[in-house]
Amino acid sequence: MPLACNPFKILVIGDEPSDFICPVFKKLSARYKLDVNLLEFRKNKKEILIKEAFNKSIDLKTKIGLIDVFHSFYNPHFYFDFVKHFNFKLAIRAAFTAKKVKPIFTQHDVFNFHLLTANTLKYLEFIPKSKKIVLSFWGSDLLDPSPQFNPESIRRAVQRADSITLHSIEMREIFLSKYGRHLFDKVHILLVVEDTEMLEKIVSKIPEKERIIVKFKEKYNIPSNDKIVTIGHSGHDIDNHLVVLKSFALLKEAAKKEITLVLPMTYGCKELNYFEEIKMACKKNHLNCLILDTFLTEDEIIELRIVSEIHVRTPKFDAFSLALCETFCADNIIITGAWLPYSRLRFSGAYFCEIDFYEKLTPLIEKVLLNFRENQRRHAGNHKKIIQMFKDENCSEKFYKALTFNN
Repeated sequence: MPLACNPFKILVIGDEPSDFICPVFKKLSARYKLDVNLLEFRKNKKEILIKEAFNKSIDLKTKIGLIDVFHSFYNPHFYFDFVKHFNFKLAIRAAFTAKKVKPIFTQHDVFNFHLLTANTLKYLEFIPKSKKIVLSFWGSDLLDPSPQFNPESIRRAVQRADSITLHSIEMREIFLSKYGRHLFDKVHILLVVEDTEMLEKIVSKIPEKERIIVKFKEKYNIPSNDKIVTIGHSGHDIDNHLVVLKSFALLKEAAKKEITLVLPMTYGCKELNYFEEIKMACKKNHLNCLILDTFLTEDEIIELRIVSEIHVRTPKFDAFSLALCETFCADNIIITGAWLPYSRLRFSGAYFCEIDFYEKLTPLIEKVLLNFRENQRRHAGNHKKIIQMFKDENCSEKFYKALTFNN
């Protein structure tokens, strides 16, 4: 039942949070009458979705003029930052930012940070101590050791936070091990996913699967008798493409001739020579390979999920994969890594294959190909369990408790 009013004015902050969170905030705003604004640090925003979910999208001026430099010397943040870093330019930037955000931040009561990059967390120092902080980890900010996720910045943030959201019990244990078990009562476990529309679109295409597969093979000149095996979902080396390809290189020649590997690398690839390494690895080991390297439309994503007759999802690390759930909803054969925090998928009752070491991938692929129809039969019906998992999540209710500090 909607609340008549709510005392909290919330500001959501992040580099690109609107890609995923608009549906849940749309429902939150409608159900609980929340006053929620968005501060997102990118140029090309999803304006239509944002307008449906938030009262206002706030834009910050980022270009510093000469007059801004002059005014910086009269701002205490210039001196605080200069003493901290001994960097003149950084100190001017800090003073400039403080001036711009102060009138915005004083108008809000709760600040919800999404994907805790160093760029996002730098705004924490400008928020008055009396305000409430909610940190929403997305996965990489907990699992990725790269510099954009500064562990000391995150450590300071979690000590100050009033609520923390994580995707799973495994992520909670990793978080508590890194930052301290005294934070247990601050943690809320939830998937910040409310919209199952994409999953249902994929399910609606299952009756057309054979036709879609034939059309896809014709489009990319894939032999009609080959099984399509997709590896990963991005061009990032986190997907461990080269290690996975080593397992396929060890397949018997007869098995290699049964498959075409499809690698969706439409985003996330940092080095162009990574594509060449993958092509060379496939060529050297006589593996038919198709690399998708241009951005896919929604219809093309749905097509890819449907045609992924076998999907290998064994990255170095992951928190939770919506792309994987989409492939589950096509009722295709799934192979994942047992080291991944996929307890939600296990508890859902969905059927899938797992390996605990990469060395076991080769015999598993051969076994799946040998008993292909039986494996298809076992995976059939997974879509019902995955969609039910999201419906049972009650995401907006759980997120509301996190935003209002109610355990």
